[in-house]
Amino acid sequence: MNRLIFALIACLCFVLPPVLSTAQDVVIEHKDSGDFFVHRVEKGHTLYSISKLYDVSIDVVTAANPEAGLGLSIGQTLYIPVPGSFKSDEFTNPIRIEKGEMVHRVLRKETLYGIAKKYDADMNSLLERNPKLNEGLSIGMEIYIPFNDVDQSVAVQLKPEAADSLQKHTVEPGETLYSISKRFGFTITDILAVNNGLPEGLKAGGEICLPQKDEYFAIKTEPIQYTLTLRDTIFIKERYHVAILLPFILNAPLEGLEGSKDQRLREIALSFYRGCRMALDTLEKRGANLEVHIYDVSNDTPELDALLASAEFKNIDLIIGPLQKKSLDKVAKFASVKGIHVVCPTLTKNNILLTSPNVSKVHSSEATQMKLMAQYVARHHSGENVILINSKEINDTRNVQLFKRHYNDALRSLPDSSNRALIELEASSRFVGDLNAKLSKARRNILVVPAGRESRSMIANLQTKLQLIDSEQFQIVIYGMSEWMDFDFLDIEFKNKVELRIPESSFVDFEDPKVLNFTAAFRKKYQTDPDKYAFLGYDVTLFYGQGLKQFGINFPNHFDHIATLGLMHVNFNYVKTGVETGYENEHVVLLKHHQFALETISSND
Repeated sequence: MNRLIFALIACLCFVLPPVLSTAQDVVIEHKDSGDFFVHRVEKGHTLYSISKLYDVSIDVVTAANPEAGLGLSIGQTLYIPVPGSFKSDEFTNPIRIEKGEMVHRVLRKETLYGIAKKYDADMNSLLERNPKLNEGLSIGMEIYIPFNDVDQSVAVQLKPEAADSLQKHTVEPGETLYSISKRFGFTITDILAVNNGLPEGLKAGGEICLPQKDEYFAIKTEPIQYTLTLRDTIFIKERYHVAILLPFILNAPLEGLEGSKDQRLREIALSFYRGCRMALDTLEKRGANLEVHIYDVSNDTPELDALLASAEFKNIDLIIGPLQKKSLDKVAKFASVKGIHVVCPTLTKNNILLTSPNVSKVHSSEATQMKLMAQYVARHHSGENVILINSKEINDTRNVQLFKRHYNDALRSLPDSSNRALIELEASSRFVGDLNAKLSKARRNILVVPAGRESRSMIANLQTKLQLIDSEQFQIVIYGMSEWMDFDFLDIEFKNKVELRIPESSFVDFEDPKVLNFTAAFRKKYQTDPDKYAFLGYDVTLFYGQGLKQFGINFPNHFDHIATLGLMHVNFNYVKTGVETGYENEHVVLLKHHQFALETISSND
């Protein structure tokens, strides 16, 4: 989620419509017992939404208005005690209730995740109700919060709920329409028919109707209330089994291995495993009871099917890996049926999440990285000469389009954006357009190059061209892609000269005391220094192991509350990419080459 600091406070100076929670429109009545807001109940108002509107609890509202506890009526007048935090020159969210929905106005630094959490709303429902959110948040934007999407346990409707003779089912974590239809013997079509098409999809803990009449369920009774602790106890175990699947490639002959892809995979697997072992030592000291099973799994492992069908794999609670796509796809499919969570710790496309609701992807996608980079460029290079270099490569086209969309969206939220038009320049492996004609001597030149491996020749050509330009006449900064970190042809002097900036999903600060301590312990244990895969193995194992310790196998529903602090600059900011899809870690950090070292300049924490 994006928490970039907006430099121009003027963005907040928008005109407020006449709403209940703007200071000039709030009606306050002074009584002997104190000051009270005067609220007139309208159609669609509920105790929950009214309490949110005035930033008080429902108990406060009903204590001051005992009749409200028996139900609300249109035109009824409520007196709500003015909280001590109320300031007459500020507005609070939500800003009003409109047709049974709350309206939230976006403030500086707010994220969609934070807004959804404030109202106990599902982010996918918010996106469906507010299509403009798909283009990003902007200060002053008004978001509709569907009342049906808030916590129904505290919502008192204007009218009593009609008796329902349909059987109810509480959706369990991991359940899908398909699994529910098989469990109860109905078709998906029949279930959708009695639930108005389920426009907001399934939600764990939510209730749906089943197309089966039962006289027992026609009787109106108070539902049994379970606390979160009691409901979670069914997921808690004394001991958890964790499978770590890595491409050690132990059966490969040593002859001819040197310098091969298999050797590199083996090195990565070994380093990742060592990081895992260090994290397991930490978890053991914290009281986590984990039994870890290590398996040699690569794309060419013929025994994988037999392993997944084996008796020892029946008790697995968490799978970390594999690292390669072919084997990962097979494991994800198996785990989806078994209800086992799978961690994808390596760079891969989001396709793996589309059909795997039980998979979480540690690294952010390029689309998420492009969004942060575009927003940062728009907000931090005001009045500078921004040039977007388009390689025209098929694999780069989507990133170019994403950058332009998010850049222009960010501009619209800023004042005086008319003079910040984006200059686009086409390039190829041999020719980088008429770059000299686009450069400015009066302003700093910001070159954005969303190009990857297929455009290495073009990037090398750009480097050569820029090295010939007089740096005293032209100030140049370049924004590239994460892949550029692996481009050996990029000269370190050049990176430093143009302050090369790239988005990454993680970063290791080797001056951090925690990193220094870990490096010393790692070196002592393994007689070598840890690389990025060792840090990744440590952070991933620590996070998910702590999740099992705290919340049991239900930990994916508590990603936001897993208490752990890793070594890398990576937060596990997991977001579902769809109603029945897996989780993407949307954390991105923006890095800059400065004085021959990398430093963090922004992140979307």
